[in-house]
Amino acid sequence: MREQWVDYAKGIGIILVVIGHVNRGLDSSGIFLSNSFFKLFDSIIYSFHMPLFFFLSGIFFIKSIEKKNKSYFIMKKIETIVYPYALWSIIQGIVAVSLSKFTNSRTDIVSVFSFPYHPIAQFWFLYALFMIFMVSCLIYKKEYFTSYLPIITVLAFAIYIYSDSIGDFLHVDFITKNIVFFFAGSLLSTVSITTVFGRKSFIMLFSAFVAFFLIQYKFHFIDRMFYDEIGISTFSVAMVSIFFVFSLSLVLSHVGFEPLRKIGEYSMIIFLVHILAGSGTRIILSKGFGINNWYLHIVIGTIAGVVAPVIFYKIANKLNLGLLFSYPIKKPAIK
Repeated sequence: MREQWVDYAKGIGIILVVIGHVNRGLDSSGIFLSNSFFKLFDSIIYSFHMPLFFFLSGIFFIKSIEKKNKSYFIMKKIETIVYPYALWSIIQGIVAVSLSKFTNSRTDIVSVFSFPYHPIAQFWFLYALFMIFMVSCLIYKKEYFTSYLPIITVLAFAIYIYSDSIGDFLHVDFITKNIVFFFAGSLLSTVSITTVFGRKSFIMLFSAFVAFFLIQYKFHFIDRMFYDEIGISTFSVAMVSIFFVFSLSLVLSHVGFEPLRKIGEYSMIIFLVHILAGSGTRIILSKGFGINNWYLHIVIGTIAGVVAPVIFYKIANKLNLGLLFSYPIKKPAIK
């Protein structure tokens, strides 16, 4: 049975991803309210929205790897992560090169085809996720993995704390800064969520909201820190914020809010295409209509970044272009 709360969490997460990227694009274009507001708004979003996706990915790791064998698991990850990563890195890169005179950055064709070792734009997440899946696959042993998962998670936390000292050679920081959230998700998958949290979801949501507000306030306004200052504080902010999204998603899965759940279902599609949709909207509004109001841009750009990829996906499927989003699997011939 599909965990519906996960779809709600993905919906919340992907909307934050789109808002974050739209806001950064606006700032690079000189459309902003103030530098201090940009930094605060940006840091609140980035303090937890990507850790949230690593957390959600970890929830399904054990169930996924236990289906068959490690070779099958790796092949499925190549199909579902590496394939769209490579394809859309090229598509987005070529579009960026073609429209470079209208965009904020100057992309060249060499950097586009450097994706095997140098991810571009938002695709760093897929690159990092595949690396984390491979590391997790390497250390996974069915006989003891679940039993030792709390210890593994603590070790991952220690690595996270010292990730800046470890450095970023060969993108190892993609692992050191994110795998702790992945294992935290795997740890959650070993308990019965309905049994532990279900009956107290509304009380838990209120408590989680208060904790989220307080820790974000302390982190940003009292300690005056930002999301990239890795340490115990950033980990605490991320985990409390993830717990808030988890609590909210549980409640939503009970009361129901179908539009958000559907956005969660399409989160991968939105992730792949939203930069093109959001950037295109910004260019049309600013260059075409001379609109430079931040509020209008953030609202319209976010809506376009969420809705346009889904529309494009549905059109692509009708035109038998589903291979743009999923690995083309050969169907057995009908005799």
